[in-house]
Amino acid sequence: MLGVLIAAAGCATSTASPPPTPTSTTAAVTPDQLALTTLNDIVQGDPAAATVNFDQTMRRLLSPDALQRTWTAYQEQLGPYQSQGDPQDVRRGKITVVNVPLQMQNAPGQFRLSVHSDGQIAGLYFLKEGAPVP
Repeated sequence: MLGVLIAAAGCATSTASPPPTPTSTTAAVTPDQLALTTLNDIVQGDPAAATVNFDQTMRRLLSPDALQRTWTAYQEQLGPYQSQGDPQDVRRGKITVVNVPLQMQNAPGQFRLSVHSDGQIAGLYFLKEGAPVP
């Protein structure tokens, strides 16, 4: 299974249009908004912005450079990023898992973000389409 845990920020730039950045009128950011913003940062090649909300473990495990390399490798396997679908949430205890379908040039994929109840990112994955939530 193609799947990559990412615990930092950044990624390769893409020639495709980035996903829209959600806007919020409330002070709290929802897990869906966080997932879309993080994905946008990755697609735009902004590793520092993508890791702003990482928890301590994620920051320790994955550097912005490593995230960049992983995104590049993912695009080499599935093709360049084209677009994304609507996020879908699954609760796992105190974690909300957000899945965002990705349309890559050669095959569909999936972006997955695990978010603590306090809004910090606990996990980030690039997967093949249909990967089940554990």
